[in-house]
Amino acid sequence: MQVSDLPFQGSGFLPDGKLMFGSYFDDQVSPPRQRPALLSFETGQLVKMFDLPKKAGAWWMTDEHTLIYKEQRDGVDTLWTVPVHGGTPKQLTK
Repeated sequence: MQVSDLPFQGSGFLPDGKLMFGSYFDDQVSPPRQRPALLSFETGQLVKMFDLPKKAGAWWMTDEHTLIYKEQRDGVDTLWTVPVHGGTPKQLTK
């Protein structure tokens, strides 16, 4: 089912059923890239895009409050969390 005309690939829904999380292809940044984003299921519009470090890899959400992502530093993968509504990322693994 198509929800939006935006270049968005959904991964799942947040528990409230109103927002989808997934990847948005942002061609307005340099270089153009996929960015984690939230999309309104009701309006088909982006609600939030996340700015992750350039070396961030896979990411996912377990609730509507926190984004978890993988980042590689010096050849070591680490997991980080960042609040959806803004804040400082916290390292989960070392």
